[in-house]
Amino acid sequence: AAPGPGGSRYDWILSMDCDSLFVNTGITVDSVLYRFAARETPWGKLELDPDVHFLISEDGRGLAGGNWIVRNSAAGREFLRGVYGADDPAENPYMRHDLRDQFSLLWHLVRPGVSVPLPPEAPAASPDAPHQPRAWADVGYLPGVRLVPQELLLGAYPYVSCSQPGDQAHRCFQDSGAQGPGDFIVSVPLLG
Repeated sequence: AAPGPGGSRYDWILSMDCDSLFVNTGITVDSVLYRFAARETPWGKLELDPDVHFLISEDGRGLAGGNWIVRNSAAGREFLRGVYGADDPAENPYMRHDLRDQFSLLWHLVRPGVSVPLPPEAPAASPDAPHQPRAWADVGYLPGVRLVPQELLLGAYPYVSCSQPGDQAHRCFQDSGAQGPGDFIVSVPLLG
């Protein structure tokens, strides 16, 4: 393939934790992209939306940064530079946490939407203005970010990790066999 943006031949990059693995080769990364990062053209075809740069999942506890997909675009690369920051702990507060990437992703994806005060009225937004929520229901992830169901990106968990009574935070792995596609990825927390 010809080199893409940033000198790479890849348009998108999937990052997976060391405790995740593919369990269903009948589902492809392309199918996830076209399901959650696409838009319909005037001719009724799907194309990848150029305004989408990052796909991530949530589990029952909220944002889960173990597995995600980023577009190899200027916006995608700049986002990752902000998330990972400098390697020096004096310059990067996220280096002080054992879940550095999780805290940094939360800060960069969720904080902008929840730290902006709601305007008293909803003035007409100019195209150059940053995203401003008009109501609490509008507070969410940054524009350009798409949320993917846990079983298609973050991964479902093995039964032993999610079968405790009252555990609503984790989704158990489901191998539906001939009944349907089943889960794409399984994660085994604390394996790595």
